[in-house]
Amino acid sequence: MSSSLTLEIDSWQFLFLIEAIPTIVMAFLIIQFLPSFPFSATFLSPREKAIAQARLNRDHRPQSHGGMTGWQGFKAIISDPSAWMFMLIYASFNVGVATISYFLPTLIRDLGFSSINAQGLTVAPYVVGWLLVFLQSWHSDRTRDRGWHIVASCSISFVGYVILATSVQKSVGAAYFALFLVVGGNYSLFPLVMSWAANAFSPTSKRGVGTAFIVSISNCVSIASPQVYFDPEDNFRKGHAISAA
Repeated sequence: MSSSLTLEIDSWQFLFLIEAIPTIVMAFLIIQFLPSFPFSATFLSPREKAIAQARLNRDHRPQSHGGMTGWQGFKAIISDPSAWMFMLIYASFNVGVATISYFLPTLIRDLGFSSINAQGLTVAPYVVGWLLVFLQSWHSDRTRDRGWHIVASCSISFVGYVILATSVQKSVGAAYFALFLVVGGNYSLFPLVMSWAANAFSPTSKRGVGTAFIVSISNCVSIASPQVYFDPEDNFRKGHAISAA
């Protein structure tokens, strides 16, 4: 049974299973064990619950809990211009996130590396990207600012795309460095945009529906993202330009 299944599934298809199964398992664990609010967390002391709730109240609008059903929250979201604006922001940078996720090994291989070495060289940009996600999120919370941090991340990514579009044939080092900027700039936008949206929507029912609305609609862009890099014969310059825009 298992041998016939192995013959029917290619190795790249197994990668989807390896990535999907832990995600599905984690989803069920989160439903069971992640508390909805600090005051319902059984592992926190009364003092810790009060501190956590005070932090939430500081970040969110007044009257942020209760007051709407799920359906009322949905109607409030689709009639809220800010929800559509957040969706547009998320969708625009998600083009860059999706394309760099799909094409990073290809872009590195085209710099002159072998396929196996290109896979290994994808690690460093993602490590730096993780660091930038952490630093941007931490500093954004410390300064209680979202907008200017989003501008900074977009600028970092934009500079990376400009370097890729103009220097990929001239300097391998510059092109590889640009990939660090693109990965870090794009991925650091996720927590900034979503935390801003969460702080902007209240009460909790509208916040929950708004988060799902922004992510689900914007991620549809990922379907078309592989078509952005359509010009390998020109070192993907048009693709870089589209992603930068």
